[in-house]
Amino acid sequence: MGELLLAVAAFALLFGLFDAVWLNTQVKRLYEPVLGPIMARPYRMGAAAVFYALYVAGVALFVMRPQLGDWQGAGMMGAAFGLVAYATYDLTNLVTVRVWTVRLAVIDMLWGTAATGVASALAVAVAAWVGG
Repeated sequence: MGELLLAVAAFALLFGLFDAVWLNTQVKRLYEPVLGPIMARPYRMGAAAVFYALYVAGVALFVMRPQLGDWQGAGMMGAAFGLVAYATYDLTNLVTVRVWTVRLAVIDMLWGTAATGVASALAVAVAAWVGG
């Protein structure tokens, strides 16, 4: 149980860091040109907190727990989880939001896949190293 908690905490920290860097460098370049005036200002941080809590819980349940001790498996399953989660968001937006573009959907899905996969692999590796 201790190793799982370490992996989940490491994932939350790593994914949060990755996503903060992504958002701080890409919002103006990728999202604002497409979404412009429909973007929320200020951002709704409560909704963001709920997303991150649910996302970390999902990764803990579907990636960390079954792949504990296998950083490569965690990376692959994390990438798959990220792809499904981000595709749900991006493809729904492509269907329902007039200004959402295929380009933005593809870039965002690639980001979610990569960030979740890398953070999952690193988190499991760190937990094994620290906890083992």
